[in-house]
Amino acid sequence: MDRIQEKAQQEQAKEQIVILRKAVEGLRPGSPEREAAAKKALDSMIQTINRDENRVAIWDFSAEKSRPVFASNDAITLQPVTVSDADFYVGIRMQYSRMYRGIVASRGNSLNQELLRFDLCQKKSFFCIADDCIACTHVGYIGIKDTGTPVWEIAIELDGQYTGRGFGPRCIGLFLNEVFRITGHTEFKALVDTGNVPSQKCFERIGARLIGLSDGTILKSEREKLQFEENNLNLITDAMRSLASRMNVEPRKLLSHVLEYRLFCPLQFY
Repeated sequence: MDRIQEKAQQEQAKEQIVILRKAVEGLRPGSPEREAAAKKALDSMIQTINRDENRVAIWDFSAEKSRPVFASNDAITLQPVTVSDADFYVGIRMQYSRMYRGIVASRGNSLNQELLRFDLCQKKSFFCIADDCIACTHVGYIGIKDTGTPVWEIAIELDGQYTGRGFGPRCIGLFLNEVFRITGHTEFKALVDTGNVPSQKCFERIGARLIGLSDGTILKSEREKLQFEENNLNLITDAMRSLASRMNVEPRKLLSHVLEYRLFCPLQFY
């Protein structure tokens, strides 16, 4: 996790702690009422509000979700997610998200299947677990977050021990080219943290086009963005200044936004 996201998640975690404490205030520790209140508060934290009003009909991936294998080659196998992947998925999320570490710290593994169902198993989304064919082990997950938007956004995260080994480009290429073959969709987007240089190189390696800045998932209001920028100017690096110059934006804007890439299928490299 880059320093900018770490700092932003620290600020977010403070707010979440306050919300959780207020939710259980006055309730006896260990009581069913306290447990129910804590669960309700945690549920509200992991849910995201879709603000895109330009909705389209979702794509039905139910046939693909029922298959044991979605796509494969000599290096990678992509298997549609099932509830049995819950612990693996949450384990990856804990590597990159303070919120998930907090949830597991407070509830153990009791919510793992619920988290996986909410994040990856909705009708509007389609996700796969990526396996290394040679080692026969899970390396990460990849998928489409919401097929009800005009341009489908992909998400990918790898187990930290498998980053920097070429799995990212291979997974993206294999997944998107198969989605393109099935659906005919040619254009996809990906959001990448401004300080995550390895991910930026991964997308550029497969021909993704950087089109500008986009809102992230942590800083929502303009007030939050401006305040975060002002408080963290020291996090701006030379690489970020160079990137900002290339994009013709103020370097401080890279603190409060993420990069938006576009990918066009079929991808020629993977």
